[in-house]
Amino acid sequence: MEAREVPVTDLCVASNVPDSTVLRWIGRLVARGMVRRRGDSEDRRRVLVALTEPGLLAMAGYFNDRRGLPGISAASARASEASMARSS
Repeated sequence: MEAREVPVTDLCVASNVPDSTVLRWIGRLVARGMVRRRGDSEDRRRVLVALTEPGLLAMAGYFNDRRGLPGISAASARASEASMARSS
């Protein structure tokens, strides 16, 4: 899994939910440190979003849980996230 930057507009289209819902969830994920958001240097109208390291770990845990694979689980990723939140 990689931390590829994706335009917010692409996330809105792919999610098939109202744009306001996508923007609200992105804001929550940014606040939790799971994704980062930045303006596109080539097109100032666009905003790009990418998973952070904790976001990548959480997603890997989720997919490992769904596949029944060993490794970091979603539960341990959540525990790690909670620990980071308490330390900040």
